Amino acid sequence: MLIAEFCLRAGLTRDAVRLYVKLGLIEPEVGAGGSNRYQRFAATDVERVALIRTAQQLGFTLKQIVELSREYAAGAME
Repeated sequence: MLIAEFCLRAGLTRDAVRLYVKLGLIEPEVGAGGSNRYQRFAATDVERVALIRTAQQLGFTLKQIVELSREYAAGAME
């Protein structure tokens, strides 16, 4: 799905989505569509945003979530 639909499904603004992408919290697929490079988001990205929001409600900052996400991806949390 493109960013507009993703924003609706995830309940985020475009700016929030761009921040999450910049921080590496979500990683959309990037393709070439003519002269534009569209970002395509998956249903798993919507689920990941829900998890991020839950973590924020529990008191975690985005910085902490990014650190935990990196540790998990590196296999340091098994």
